[in-house]
Amino acid sequence: MEQGRSPEEAAGHIGRYGKGYFPITVEEHLRQMRNCGFRAVEILWFSNLQAGFWGVK
Repeated sequence: MEQGRSPEEAAGHIGRYGKGYFPITVEEHLRQMRNCGFRAVEILWFSNLQAGFWGVK
């Protein structure tokens, strides 16, 4: 809150501590996009734990 956050925003941020998040793999992300009807799917960029994807339906 010292940095301008509301009490609700601060509580939401603090509530995330101690929880494990298990993101899907790049391959699973591409497969899910294809399963949703995208006929063209590609990776725009990939860097460590972040990736950008695009698709054409």
